[in-house]
Amino acid sequence: MKTDVRLTSALTVLTFSLQLAAFADEIKHKFVATDESGQQLIYVDETNPGNDWTIPLPGNRDIQLSTEGTVLVSIPSGYREYSLKDGKLIKEMKAEIQVTSIVRLKNGNTLLAGDKGIVELDKDGKTVSFRRQDMGGCFRLLRVTGNGNFLYTSGQTTITEMTPEGKEIRTLDLSTLTPESRKPYFAEELPDGKFLIATGYGATLLVLDKDWKLITSYGGKGGTGGITPYFFADAQQLANGNVVVAHWSGHARKDSEKAAQAIEFDKSGRIVWSWHDSSRAGSLHGIEIIE
Repeated sequence: MKTDVRLTSALTVLTFSLQLAAFADEIKHKFVATDESGQQLIYVDETNPGNDWTIPLPGNRDIQLSTEGTVLVSIPSGYREYSLKDGKLIKEMKAEIQVTSIVRLKNGNTLLAGDKGIVELDKDGKTVSFRRQDMGGCFRLLRVTGNGNFLYTSGQTTITEMTPEGKEIRTLDLSTLTPESRKPYFAEELPDGKFLIATGYGATLLVLDKDWKLITSYGGKGGTGGITPYFFADAQQLANGNVVVAHWSGHARKDSEKAAQAIEFDKSGRIVWSWHDSSRAGSLHGIEIIE
């Protein structure tokens, strides 16, 4: 008996949809995210939507949770810090460069980075250090490794590690691992010494060992679990080993209608959670799950 291909395809899509719906019922998150096309910061509580809030921003890119119940978000002139409870503005600090990335250090100081250099501010917003440096075209996010080095994405396909003094330690061309990689967005050392990388238009998350050798990957341009990825931006590894990524799908506000705005993969690479609310937000490029 010949199988109807259209019927088989329809059943496959239906099965996936039911599986994804089941996952959505099982997993609910609280998170904050930067909405690029909507120019806003959003707080989402899936367990209690009455707690949600939205704050307009004058441009944004990077986001980080503090240990004090606040969220930091970069704006072109510096950064802002908001209360997670109600979105109240706690402080706004200015920098000497145009800012695209923010890192709160363990001593309470804050690193602000852009394509023209890196500034360190103390708790009162005073400049501790300022190093002018060409961070390369398409500079996106800066992170600090366990040994205090700087790790960042720039160029069309490159991640770089350098000392705080600006000495380059190593670089990696991500296209050697994922040919579709272009304008990588995020690179961070994980607590276990591995590295999590978002390849931008490669729409892939890579996990590398300490020597930057590929261990595993999530997503990919071919499509996965009923979602066809477009651009993977900021990412986060959760306590259970799952990884969440902000899925950016275009600069236009309506581009958020194209696909899920946030995706969670389990350790096997399955999509176990996604968030999609195009009426609430545009394309996300920063996300922090609140655990």
